[in-house]
Amino acid sequence: MREVVLWALAIVAGPTYYVLSCAFFPFRNCGHCKARGRFSRKDGKVHRPCWWCGGRGMKLRYGRRVWNYFAKARKKAKRRAAAAAS
Repeated sequence: MREVVLWALAIVAGPTYYVLSCAFFPFRNCGHCKARGRFSRKDGKVHRPCWWCGGRGMKLRYGRRVWNYFAKARKKAKRRAAAAAS
């Protein structure tokens, strides 16, 4: 019985933690440039912006992308409902 409760707690706590972390910390470090925002040659003389993150060193988390998608869909639905009611 105790194992079932622990598994249930883990199943609920894991996604909850990820959702909260996406809400408060929506960006992650870019894995390609290691959060520097640029690439350089081995001799260090030439730099160029990171192509994957656009030179910012950070990328939007996957969970936050889903969050933004549903937020935009909700906004759009509200505007359509308000327009239909008018």
